Amino acid sequence: MQQETQQSQPLPMVLELFGHQRIAGLVSEHNFAGSSFVRVDVPAVGTTPAFTKMFHPNAVYAFNPVDEETMLFVAGQCSVRPLTVFDLSEMRRKMQTSIPEKAFTGDLDEEEEDDYRETSDDGEEDEQKW
Repeated sequence: MQQETQQSQPLPMVLELFGHQRIAGLVSEHNFAGSSFVRVDVPAVGTTPAFTKMFHPNAVYAFNPVDEETMLFVAGQCSVRPLTVFDLSEMRRKMQTSIPEKAFTGDLDEEEEDDYRETSDDGEEDEQKW
């Protein structure tokens, strides 16, 4: 016999997490990998896009039901933010476009070369400015 899970309506809440963090959003229960997690759908506030975080119930020490206006206000004040992905190939491409092509071919004159050469802590000069 298959066990059915009751999915409830997401509620606006402010959660207090261990580590002195707070997060605000629509809270629901979510089953993932055979375990139950607390799902928080944080709305878009200001320049921060909407995002979802899931926490193990043991990471939460307080659930504070609030109205939607309070949830939005606290969501703007919270330190929990969406995951930031760093794309090293994109960073490298941006760096390469900011350095003149002559720096890669070795065609810089002495003055240009000095502009793109840095001195490291040990007094030795680096070949490229990275």
